[in-house]
Amino acid sequence: MKVLYLTEQDPRDASSWSGIPLSMYRLLRQNGCSLDVVADRTGTTTSKLRSRLRPGWRPATADEIIAKAERRIRSSRTDVIFAPVASRLVSRIETHVPIVYFSDGTVTSVYRRKPFSDYYRLPNSENASAEEYEGLLQTREKAESETLKRTNMAVYPSQWALASARDDYHVPESRLRLLPIGANLPENDLPTRPPQRECGRPVRLLYVGADWHRKGGDLILSCMDELALQGLPATLTIVGCQPEAAVGRDDIDVIAYLNKNSVRDVRRMIEMLSNHHFLLLPSRAEAYGVAPAEAMAFGLPAIVSGIGGLATVVNDGISGAVLSDGSTGADYANKILTLYDDPDAYKDLSHAAFDDYQRRLAWPNFGRRMMDIFREVVR
Repeated sequence: MKVLYLTEQDPRDASSWSGIPLSMYRLLRQNGCSLDVVADRTGTTTSKLRSRLRPGWRPATADEIIAKAERRIRSSRTDVIFAPVASRLVSRIETHVPIVYFSDGTVTSVYRRKPFSDYYRLPNSENASAEEYEGLLQTREKAESETLKRTNMAVYPSQWALASARDDYHVPESRLRLLPIGANLPENDLPTRPPQRECGRPVRLLYVGADWHRKGGDLILSCMDELALQGLPATLTIVGCQPEAAVGRDDIDVIAYLNKNSVRDVRRMIEMLSNHHFLLLPSRAEAYGVAPAEAMAFGLPAIVSGIGGLATVVNDGISGAVLSDGSTGADYANKILTLYDDPDAYKDLSHAAFDDYQRRLAWPNFGRRMMDIFREVVR
């Protein structure tokens, strides 16, 4: 099948959107798709490198991306357009080729509705007044609405995102599909069975994310304090940021940045997913949650908040625990104590998390189901 891969993210850059476009790119090729990539490379590692090596080089504008896509469609046979997070492109492209759109949220769910709007702001709107920002937001919502009208099938990885497309943009159920996504690590590096973990002391906690406050990092520190009060010492590994609150603490190890384009850094990530006891992500706003998916791929139970897409990623009571919004650090500590108290029960939980990942989130499942969607819209 000939697929035009149209996106605002560079699908060949592992640092782009947590590596999601790259995983999709690989899976579609493995499923026999002939891919013609037309991508906006603004802000990616590739574009930043080019701007340093070639003075005067700039990434393509949206108009240039759209014009290039339309030329490709006219000059060669295209069966379907696959457009992950490309609403500003899909809303304006002129084509009769079927379009499959993918996103982890809608403009309304992420930028207008609380609590997400407290943490997410439209790109390039830092200096906009409240009135100007409202105008920008309405423009983006109109573009999203036009995108969903033009789309033959809109695919979302969570019930939260799908519900917004249905309820806020009135997309009929017949043009909506739920398709969760998995770990953004090389498929060959994922284990075939969960690594063995001993329930010793201290309990080893893992946090992965750049935005410490939005992802509830302060609740993790409160959780650790509560665990200590209840007699279970804990250590924490922080990956992706350097919070001031972690400075000087012997029980916290900070790895400020890992580059998934680096083989060495991928190996470090795999090692951490293999030797910790729980991944914690008590987010205040989270559209999906790739980190819990990666944890589950290694049989690492995830304890998360129920915000946004997290409740789709983590199967409460099977692959970890989903706590209600507003839960405290003490609530997270009590959940850890419950899950960690019985070594046999913890081992069962680890195996269940691994099995749940294989059944629902593994990328080969995504590839097969996306191919089914392509065939459905091409008919």
